Amino acid sequence: MAMYAKVRRMRLREGLSISEIARRTSLSRNTIKRWLVEPVLKEMRYERPVGSKNLDAHAGVVAQGAGDGCAAAAQGTADGVAAAGAAEGVGLLR
Repeated sequence: MAMYAKVRRMRLREGLSISEIARRTSLSRNTIKRWLVEPVLKEMRYERPVGSKNLDAHAGVVAQGAGDGCAAAAQGTADGVAAAGAAEGVGLLR
């Protein structure tokens, strides 16, 4: 959404050409033309769906280790999550 607003501002307020906007933003001229012809969008159409995280199933072990508050506890938490069966995301805890 920020880039859409930036393109419209560059054209309408600053009076830049479509080619100059394309150079400054690295967008194609066709994209810029399409954005300028469309009515003002309140929000972009694409929104990333919220999904589960790799460590959600092991939230209890992570919370317990985070409560201890030291590096040894973090290592113990990482080992506990790995022992509980998490294949991914353990490196985030180390």
